[in-house]
Amino acid sequence: MTPALPQFIVTSPLDQMDVVDRFDYNCRSQKGFGCMWRLLAALSAVGLCSIELGYAEEISPGKPFRDCPQCPEMVLLPPGWFSMGSPETEASRQRDEGPKHNVVMQGNVALGKFEVTHHEFLAFVTETNRKMEPCFFDPIFPRNGKHPAICLTWHDAQDYVAWLSKKTGHHYRLPSEAEWEFGARARRVPGTYQHLEFGVDSQDMCSNANTSIKDCDDGFANTAPVGSFPPNVFGLHDTIGNVWEFIEDCPTANYEGAPADGSVWKGGDCSKRVIRGAGWINFLPDHLRVSNRGWLGPKMSDVMTGFRVARTVKK
Repeated sequence: MTPALPQFIVTSPLDQMDVVDRFDYNCRSQKGFGCMWRLLAALSAVGLCSIELGYAEEISPGKPFRDCPQCPEMVLLPPGWFSMGSPETEASRQRDEGPKHNVVMQGNVALGKFEVTHHEFLAFVTETNRKMEPCFFDPIFPRNGKHPAICLTWHDAQDYVAWLSKKTGHHYRLPSEAEWEFGARARRVPGTYQHLEFGVDSQDMCSNANTSIKDCDDGFANTAPVGSFPPNVFGLHDTIGNVWEFIEDCPTANYEGAPADGSVWKGGDCSKRVIRGAGWINFLPDHLRVSNRGWLGPKMSDVMTGFRVARTVKK
Protein backbone atom coordinates (compact mmCIF):
# COMPACT_ATOMS: atom_id res chain seq x y z
CA MET A 1 0.00 0.00 0.00
CA THR A 2 1.22 3.51 -0.77
CA PRO A 3 2.73 5.06 2.37
CA ALA A 4 0.96 7.89 4.13
CA LEU A 5 2.07 11.37 3.16
CA PRO A 6 2.35 14.57 5.18
CA GLN A 7 0.41 17.57 3.95
CA PHE A 8 2.16 20.92 3.41
CA ILE A 9 0.23 24.14 2.98
CA VAL A 10 2.12 26.82 1.03
CA THR A 11 1.11 30.18 2.49
CA SER A 12 3.49 32.39 0.45
CA PRO A 13 6.18 32.14 -2.27
CA LEU A 14 8.83 32.38 0.45
CA ASP A 15 7.64 29.04 1.82
CA GLN A 16 8.13 27.14 -1.43
CA MET A 17 11.80 26.17 -1.02
CA ASP A 18 11.19 25.13 2.59
CA VAL A 19 8.34 22.89 1.45
CA VAL A 20 10.48 21.17 -1.18
CA ASP A 21 13.39 20.77 1.24
CA ARG A 22 11.22 19.16 3.92
CA PHE A 23 9.51 16.96 1.39
CA ASP A 24 12.87 15.90 -0.08
CA TYR A 25 13.99 14.71 3.36
CA ASN A 26 10.77 12.76 3.80
CA CYS A 27 11.05 11.19 0.33
CA ARG A 28 14.57 9.95 0.96
CA SER A 29 13.27 8.08 3.99
CA GLN A 30 10.64 6.27 1.87
CA LYS A 31 12.68 4.18 -0.54
CA GLY A 32 11.19 3.62 -3.96
CA PHE A 33 8.84 6.61 -3.90
CA GLY A 34 11.25 9.56 -3.48
CA CYS A 35 11.39 10.89 -7.03
CA MET A 36 7.64 10.85 -7.56
CA TRP A 37 6.81 12.49 -4.25
CA ARG A 38 9.55 15.12 -4.75
CA LEU A 39 8.16 16.01 -8.16
CA LEU A 40 4.59 16.29 -6.88
CA ALA A 41 5.68 18.52 -4.02
CA ALA A 42 7.67 20.82 -6.27
CA LEU A 43 4.88 21.14 -8.83
CA SER A 44 2.29 21.76 -6.13
CA ALA A 45 4.44 24.41 -4.47
CA VAL A 46 4.80 26.49 -7.63
CA GLY A 47 1.16 26.12 -8.62
CA LEU A 48 1.68 23.69 -11.50
CA CYS A 49 -0.05 20.79 -9.81
CA SER A 50 -3.42 20.94 -8.06
CA ILE A 51 -3.15 17.59 -6.28
CA GLU A 52 -3.27 17.87 -2.50
CA LEU A 53 -0.96 15.44 -0.78
CA GLY A 54 -3.12 13.03 1.16
CA TYR A 55 -2.50 11.88 4.69
CA ALA A 56 -4.76 8.83 5.05
CA GLU A 57 -3.01 6.18 7.13
CA GLU A 58 -3.34 2.41 6.85
CA ILE A 59 -6.83 1.68 5.53
CA SER A 60 -8.71 -1.25 7.05
CA PRO A 61 -12.41 -2.20 7.16
CA GLY A 62 -14.43 -0.24 9.70
CA LYS A 63 -11.64 2.25 10.49
CA PRO A 64 -12.62 5.79 9.36
CA PHE A 65 -10.09 7.77 7.36
CA ARG A 66 -9.79 11.03 5.40
CA ASP A 67 -7.62 11.88 2.41
CA CYS A 68 -7.60 15.64 3.03
CA PRO A 69 -8.99 18.13 5.56
CA GLN A 70 -11.96 19.01 3.32
CA CYS A 71 -12.63 15.40 2.29
CA PRO A 72 -15.53 13.38 3.68
CA GLU A 73 -14.70 10.79 6.29
CA MET A 74 -14.63 7.35 4.67
CA VAL A 75 -15.06 3.74 5.82
CA LEU A 76 -13.67 0.76 3.89
CA LEU A 77 -16.27 -1.96 3.37
CA PRO A 78 -15.11 -5.51 4.09
CA PRO A 79 -15.07 -8.21 1.41
CA GLY A 80 -18.09 -10.52 1.36
CA TRP A 81 -21.20 -11.43 -0.56
CA PHE A 82 -24.86 -10.69 -0.10
CA SER A 83 -28.28 -11.31 -1.59
CA MET A 84 -29.43 -8.12 -3.32
CA GLY A 85 -33.11 -7.29 -3.77
CA SER A 86 -36.19 -8.48 -1.92
CA PRO A 87 -38.09 -11.81 -1.82
CA GLU A 88 -41.45 -12.07 -3.54
CA THR A 89 -43.11 -12.53 -0.14
CA GLU A 90 -41.97 -9.16 1.25
CA ALA A 91 -44.77 -6.74 2.07
CA SER A 92 -44.80 -3.62 -0.14
CA ARG A 93 -42.27 -5.20 -2.50
CA GLN A 94 -42.01 -3.57 -5.92
CA ARG A 95 -41.32 -5.42 -9.16
CA ASP A 96 -38.00 -3.63 -9.70
CA GLU A 97 -36.61 -5.21 -6.50
CA GLY A 98 -36.25 -8.67 -8.00
CA PRO A 99 -35.16 -11.21 -8.74
CA LYS A 100 -32.93 -11.57 -5.69
CA HIS A 101 -29.37 -12.29 -6.77
CA ASN A 102 -26.03 -12.87 -5.13
CA VAL A 103 -23.35 -10.18 -5.41
CA VAL A 104 -19.70 -10.67 -4.48
CA MET A 105 -17.84 -7.69 -3.00
CA GLN A 106 -14.04 -7.61 -3.20
CA GLY A 107 -13.34 -5.25 -0.31
CA ASN A 108 -11.94 -2.54 -2.56
CA VAL A 109 -14.46 0.25 -2.01
CA ALA A 110 -14.90 2.77 0.80
CA LEU A 111 -18.15 4.66 1.36
CA GLY A 112 -18.69 7.95 3.11
CA LYS A 113 -19.25 7.42 6.82
CA PHE A 114 -21.91 10.11 6.50
CA GLU A 115 -23.87 11.73 3.72
CA VAL A 116 -21.91 14.65 2.25
CA THR A 117 -22.55 17.64 4.50
CA HIS A 118 -23.47 21.18 3.54
CA HIS A 119 -20.12 22.37 4.89
CA GLU A 120 -18.18 19.84 2.79
CA PHE A 121 -20.04 20.68 -0.40
CA LEU A 122 -19.80 24.40 0.31
CA ALA A 123 -15.99 24.10 0.28
CA PHE A 124 -16.26 22.84 -3.30
CA VAL A 125 -18.72 25.58 -4.25
CA THR A 126 -16.47 28.27 -2.77
CA GLU A 127 -13.22 27.03 -4.30
CA THR A 128 -14.69 26.58 -7.79
CA ASN A 129 -17.07 29.59 -7.76
CA ARG A 130 -19.86 27.22 -8.66
CA LYS A 131 -23.34 28.62 -9.13
CA MET A 132 -26.01 26.81 -7.12
CA GLU A 133 -29.76 27.07 -6.81
CA PRO A 134 -30.90 29.52 -4.08
CA CYS A 135 -32.37 26.53 -2.22
CA PHE A 136 -28.85 25.20 -1.61
CA PHE A 137 -28.05 28.25 0.52
CA ASP A 138 -31.53 28.68 2.02
CA PRO A 139 -33.83 25.61 2.05
CA ILE A 140 -36.40 27.58 4.11
CA PHE A 141 -35.88 25.50 7.24
CA PRO A 142 -33.20 25.63 9.96
CA ARG A 143 -29.96 23.76 9.34
CA ASN A 144 -26.22 24.11 9.83
CA GLY A 145 -23.08 22.90 8.10
CA LYS A 146 -23.37 19.42 9.59
CA HIS A 147 -26.70 18.75 7.88
CA PRO A 148 -26.58 16.84 4.60
CA ALA A 149 -26.10 18.91 1.45
CA ILE A 150 -29.41 19.21 -0.42
CA CYS A 151 -30.89 21.09 -3.38
CA LEU A 152 -28.24 19.71 -5.68
CA THR A 153 -28.38 17.57 -8.80
CA TRP A 154 -26.73 14.31 -9.84
CA HIS A 155 -24.45 16.43 -12.05
CA ASP A 156 -23.49 18.54 -9.02
CA ALA A 157 -22.53 15.33 -7.22
CA GLN A 158 -20.49 14.17 -10.22
CA ASP A 159 -18.53 17.42 -10.32
CA TYR A 160 -17.93 17.22 -6.57
CA VAL A 161 -16.39 13.73 -6.73
CA ALA A 162 -14.26 14.82 -9.71
CA TRP A 163 -13.02 17.73 -7.57
CA LEU A 164 -12.16 15.36 -4.73
CA SER A 165 -10.33 13.05 -7.14
CA LYS A 166 -8.26 15.93 -8.47
CA LYS A 167 -7.40 17.18 -4.97
CA THR A 168 -6.34 13.80 -3.61
CA GLY A 169 -5.16 11.71 -6.55
CA HIS A 170 -7.63 8.99 -5.52
CA HIS A 171 -10.66 7.79 -7.46
CA TYR A 172 -13.75 9.29 -5.84
CA ARG A 173 -17.14 8.61 -7.39
CA LEU A 174 -20.76 7.87 -6.60
CA PRO A 175 -21.40 4.34 -5.33
CA SER A 176 -22.94 1.65 -7.48
CA GLU A 177 -26.36 0.48 -6.41
CA ALA A 178 -24.90 -2.85 -5.26
CA GLU A 179 -22.17 -1.13 -3.21
CA TRP A 180 -24.78 1.05 -1.57
CA GLU A 181 -27.06 -1.88 -0.69
CA PHE A 182 -24.16 -3.96 0.64
CA GLY A 183 -23.17 -1.03 2.85
CA ALA A 184 -26.75 -0.46 4.02
CA ARG A 185 -27.42 -4.14 4.81
CA ALA A 186 -24.06 -4.33 6.62
CA ARG A 187 -23.72 -8.10 6.38
CA ARG A 188 -20.67 -9.88 4.98
CA VAL A 189 -22.65 -13.03 4.17
CA PRO A 190 -26.40 -13.60 3.78
CA GLY A 191 -28.21 -14.64 6.90
CA THR A 192 -31.75 -14.19 8.12
CA TYR A 193 -33.24 -11.79 5.58
CA GLN A 194 -33.64 -8.33 7.03
CA HIS A 195 -36.70 -6.37 5.96
CA LEU A 196 -35.19 -3.18 7.37
CA GLU A 197 -31.66 -2.18 8.26
CA PHE A 198 -32.81 -2.14 11.87
CA GLY A 199 -35.68 -3.68 13.84
CA VAL A 200 -39.19 -4.34 12.66
CA ASP A 201 -41.55 -1.75 14.10
CA SER A 202 -42.12 2.02 14.04
CA GLN A 203 -40.26 2.61 17.28
CA ASP A 204 -37.17 0.96 15.85
CA MET A 205 -37.46 3.28 12.88
CA CYS A 206 -37.84 6.36 15.05
CA SER A 207 -34.75 5.45 17.07
CA ASN A 208 -32.54 4.68 14.08
CA ALA A 209 -33.55 6.95 11.22
CA ASN A 210 -34.70 10.49 10.52
CA THR A 211 -38.13 9.97 9.00
CA SER A 212 -41.70 11.27 9.08
CA ILE A 213 -43.68 8.06 9.50
CA LYS A 214 -46.74 8.05 11.74
CA ASP A 215 -46.11 8.17 15.50
CA CYS A 216 -42.45 9.01 14.92
CA ASP A 217 -40.95 11.85 16.93
CA ASP A 218 -37.22 11.62 16.35
CA GLY A 219 -36.59 15.23 17.37
CA PHE A 220 -35.99 16.56 13.86
CA ALA A 221 -38.71 18.22 11.81
CA ASN A 222 -36.54 18.36 8.68
CA THR A 223 -33.03 17.12 7.92
CA ALA A 224 -30.85 16.12 10.87
CA PRO A 225 -27.12 16.68 11.38
CA VAL A 226 -25.32 13.66 9.97
CA GLY A 227 -24.47 11.08 12.61
CA SER A 228 -27.45 11.95 14.81
CA PHE A 229 -28.52 8.30 14.70
CA PRO A 230 -26.51 5.15 15.48
CA PRO A 231 -24.24 3.66 12.79
CA ASN A 232 -24.81 0.23 11.31
CA VAL A 233 -22.41 -2.68 11.75
CA PHE A 234 -20.11 -1.39 9.00
CA GLY A 235 -19.90 2.02 10.69
CA LEU A 236 -22.10 3.93 8.23
CA HIS A 237 -24.67 6.47 9.43
CA ASP A 238 -28.00 7.47 7.89
CA THR A 239 -28.08 4.96 5.04
CA ILE A 240 -31.82 4.90 5.74
CA GLY A 241 -33.62 8.20 6.25
CA ASN A 242 -32.41 11.81 6.40
CA VAL A 243 -31.95 12.26 2.61
CA TRP A 244 -32.28 10.09 -0.46
CA GLU A 245 -28.84 9.40 -1.93
CA PHE A 246 -27.86 9.70 -5.59
CA ILE A 247 -26.33 6.53 -7.08
CA GLU A 248 -24.24 6.11 -10.22
CA ASP A 249 -26.54 3.47 -11.79
CA CYS A 250 -29.41 4.00 -14.21
CA PRO A 251 -32.81 2.66 -13.03
CA THR A 252 -34.02 -0.65 -14.44
CA ALA A 253 -37.37 -2.43 -14.54
CA ASN A 254 -35.89 -5.35 -12.56
CA TYR A 255 -32.59 -7.05 -11.74
CA GLU A 256 -32.54 -9.41 -14.73
CA GLY A 257 -28.95 -9.37 -15.99
CA ALA A 258 -27.59 -7.31 -13.10
CA PRO A 259 -23.82 -7.54 -12.46
CA ALA A 260 -22.72 -10.06 -9.87
CA ASP A 261 -19.52 -8.19 -8.95
CA GLY A 262 -20.97 -5.01 -7.44
CA SER A 263 -20.08 -2.84 -10.43
CA VAL A 264 -22.13 0.04 -11.84
CA TRP A 265 -25.02 -1.03 -14.08
CA LYS A 266 -26.05 1.33 -16.86
CA GLY A 267 -28.36 -1.04 -18.69
CA GLY A 268 -31.51 0.91 -17.87
CA ASP A 269 -32.95 4.35 -18.57
CA CYS A 270 -29.97 6.69 -18.20
CA SER A 271 -32.13 9.79 -18.58
CA LYS A 272 -32.74 9.11 -14.88
CA ARG A 273 -30.53 8.08 -11.97
CA VAL A 274 -31.16 5.75 -9.05
CA ILE A 275 -31.67 7.18 -5.57
CA ARG A 276 -31.64 5.00 -2.46
CA GLY A 277 -32.23 5.15 1.28
CA ALA A 278 -35.34 7.33 1.59
CA GLY A 279 -35.40 10.79 3.15
CA TRP A 280 -36.81 12.76 6.04
CA ILE A 281 -40.18 13.15 4.29
CA ASN A 282 -41.40 9.55 4.27
CA PHE A 283 -44.86 8.84 5.59
CA LEU A 284 -44.83 5.24 4.36
CA PRO A 285 -42.65 2.71 6.22
CA ASP A 286 -42.15 0.68 3.02
CA HIS A 287 -39.88 3.44 1.71
CA LEU A 288 -37.49 2.67 4.57
CA ARG A 289 -36.91 -0.88 3.40
CA VAL A 290 -33.28 -1.48 2.38
CA SER A 291 -34.37 -2.91 -0.98
CA ASN A 292 -36.58 0.05 -1.91
CA ARG A 293 -35.47 1.81 -5.11
CA GLY A 294 -36.25 5.28 -6.40
CA TRP A 295 -35.10 7.52 -9.22
CA LEU A 296 -34.66 11.18 -10.06
CA GLY A 297 -33.70 13.04 -13.22
CA PRO A 298 -29.99 14.01 -13.23
CA LYS A 299 -30.88 17.70 -13.55
CA MET A 300 -33.51 17.62 -10.80
CA SER A 301 -32.94 18.69 -7.19
CA ASP A 302 -35.04 18.97 -4.04
CA VAL A 303 -34.81 19.28 -0.25
CA MET A 304 -34.99 15.51 0.23
CA THR A 305 -32.05 14.34 -1.88
CA GLY A 306 -28.30 14.41 -1.31
CA PHE A 307 -25.54 11.86 -1.78
CA ARG A 308 -22.77 9.79 -0.20
CA VAL A 309 -19.41 9.37 -1.91
CA ALA A 310 -17.50 6.21 -2.75
CA ARG A 311 -13.76 5.78 -3.23
CA THR A 312 -11.96 2.95 -4.97
CA VAL A 313 -9.23 1.52 -2.73
CA LYS A 314 -6.32 -0.16 -4.48
CA LYS A 315 -5.00 -3.23 -2.74
